[in-house]
Amino acid sequence: MTMMDMVFLKSWWGQRGLRSKIAAALLHLLLRTTAADPLRVLTEVGLVLAGRRRAHLRQAWMADLGGDVDSGIVLSPWRRRTLAAGFLWAGLRLGLRDTLGALWRPVDWVLASASRTRNTIAAATGTLAVYVDATGGLHQLMTTGAVICPTTTGTLYALAHWLRRVRGTEPTDRTSPPKRPGRG
Repeated sequence: MTMMDMVFLKSWWGQRGLRSKIAAALLHLLLRTTAADPLRVLTEVGLVLAGRRRAHLRQAWMADLGGDVDSGIVLSPWRRRTLAAGFLWAGLRLGLRDTLGALWRPVDWVLASASRTRNTIAAATGTLAVYVDATGGLHQLMTTGAVICPTTTGTLYALAHWLRRVRGTEPTDRTSPPKRPGRG
């Protein structure tokens, strides 16, 4: 690892947003590989976007991009461009999955318990009722709110059910109290 690579890695983790990380990666790669193959640079950008956890992909992606000369497999320029663009897209998706995966933790926590799901939906519906009452008064709450609040509640229950199915979350609430040992 060269001194430039170490300086880059230090500045890389100091960057906050995804745009600044992409700009830093592109600048680093352009300074490091001025006469390099642009498709390899594109693949390197994809690897940088994928993150440190996916460093093991470097060898495989570069080997795929180079083809297998020993076996006589040489990729056409169009196929190499397509492959490099695919690696860039995969790196972006992997990086976003790692970044946005943490945002699903609170949602999974709420969905893991039927009581937490009910309480969250009740709080959202109650907040909506308070908002309708505060902005339009009691008359609007009794007329418009009588339609909006139950519709919102049903929609949120359907959304919670769908998210449980998609995320693979099963509610863990007990329907009956646990039995004590030694009692019939």
